[in-house]
Amino acid sequence: TLPGVPGIVIGKNRNISWVLTNVMADDADFYIEELDTSQTMYRYKGNWSKLQIHKDTIKVKDSSDVVVKIRKTRRGPIISDIHPYNVLFPNEEQGKAVVSMNWTAFYPSDELFSILSVNKSENWEQFKKALEYYTVPGQNFVYGDKSGNIGYVCAVRLPIRKSQSPTMVYDGTTDAGDWLGFVPYLELPKLYNPADKFIASANNKIIRNFKYHISNIWEPPSRIQRINELLTGKNKYSSSDFKNYQMDIYSRYAEDITKYILAAFKNVKITDENLRIALELLSKWDYNMSRYSQTPAIYAVFYQNLLKNIFEDELGSDLLNEYLFIANVPFRVVVQLLEGDNSVWFDNVNTGTIENRDNIIRKSLSDALTELEDKFGKDIALWQWRDLHHLTFKHPFHGFSSLVDELIDVGPFEIDGDGTTIFNTEYSFTNPYDCKLGPSMRYIYDFEKPDEFDMILPTGQSGHIFSGHYSDMAPLWLDGEYITITTNPDSIKSAGFKLINMYPGGILNN
Repeated sequence: TLPGVPGIVIGKNRNISWVLTNVMADDADFYIEELDTSQTMYRYKGNWSKLQIHKDTIKVKDSSDVVVKIRKTRRGPIISDIHPYNVLFPNEEQGKAVVSMNWTAFYPSDELFSILSVNKSENWEQFKKALEYYTVPGQNFVYGDKSGNIGYVCAVRLPIRKSQSPTMVYDGTTDAGDWLGFVPYLELPKLYNPADKFIASANNKIIRNFKYHISNIWEPPSRIQRINELLTGKNKYSSSDFKNYQMDIYSRYAEDITKYILAAFKNVKITDENLRIALELLSKWDYNMSRYSQTPAIYAVFYQNLLKNIFEDELGSDLLNEYLFIANVPFRVVVQLLEGDNSVWFDNVNTGTIENRDNIIRKSLSDALTELEDKFGKDIALWQWRDLHHLTFKHPFHGFSSLVDELIDVGPFEIDGDGTTIFNTEYSFTNPYDCKLGPSMRYIYDFEKPDEFDMILPTGQSGHIFSGHYSDMAPLWLDGEYITITTNPDSIKSAGFKLINMYPGGILNN
């Protein structure tokens, strides 16, 4: 569940179970608007139209009201007033722009009705019908039922655009970026009892040759490739298998990148001892991003330097940080560049020679080893991934005081994986190597045991910092352990659990 949502977002009832992942849908567009001198009119298709202007008032305790003026075009609100350009990446030209936004969430929808209908669904047809009303944020709903059926629904509101691959901000004075409507629900991707006998989803590209634009920011395919590999390796699976798979830290992506590193040093005379050891470790690596291994640290620092050495000479540091902000974009682009040897991106424009792919790879590994030696010393045995890759669950009030942070934050923890492993512990390339996202819940339901399921949360069930359940799940989550939840009322009553009765006047403990 989510706080404030009166329904089960991921879970089960007596007949079905469902889970979901983000579609990564491109569900918003932005427009550079031209306003008149009064700032009340905007130009559209050669004519001036009046902005819709209204005010909202925010009441503040023990202070004066805050009045917010909202200006809207035919497409949506002007957001440059309230989303200042200098929050993340200062840019003088961007600061001059008047930007409006069109977003599918601005249109009427009924996600609450949809989720409650999913909760009550008894079969695939009811489940599929319920998701017709779910639009934003777009989710991949994966379904199973007690009869052994499985299914998939892409539940999203997709704009129909004139361009099938929009990426840039539109000129708001024309209709080139106007939406033509939305993709009908019947045409959205769905799947039922496929021949493969399994359905997997990992924020990956969900369908090929779809006639409508869905997204340009899919996650790299390494996680879904690994999942597909695991789900085709056996005839039968147990819940224990899936517990192991949810903690899997094998990186298909690292395997792909490492082959280019080793090839770049083939027939190269090695005189540096740490470089020789690093190449030996990479050649023998099993591609598991284990916190206790040195090889993931060497690989990750190499990759960070590779990004810098490919792009920074052309982009500069500021634009490079903007480009790296969403990790899945460089993740995909780097592979495309490495597949060839003659991309102009490999040449360093600041030197008098023309560098190729292998030159940049060799420089990046050399830079990585220098960086690791400066940080941890010459002994490679001390370069373990856990010394770089950390996770802290930061409270929303984090940052007000270091003393308060120690009380309200959970962590830091050493952690396995990276952004390309099933156990997704992605970090930002603009702030390596601190984990910034991961599984917000692990959940396994076996239809053979209808009155229980296994789950774990990253921190705890309570949001109260003085509760014993504020962070008690964190060690279990880190180590891949689970708590079994019983849903049979009689079993709960006979198990001796502490019962909390909640009523309007307060809480009575029994």
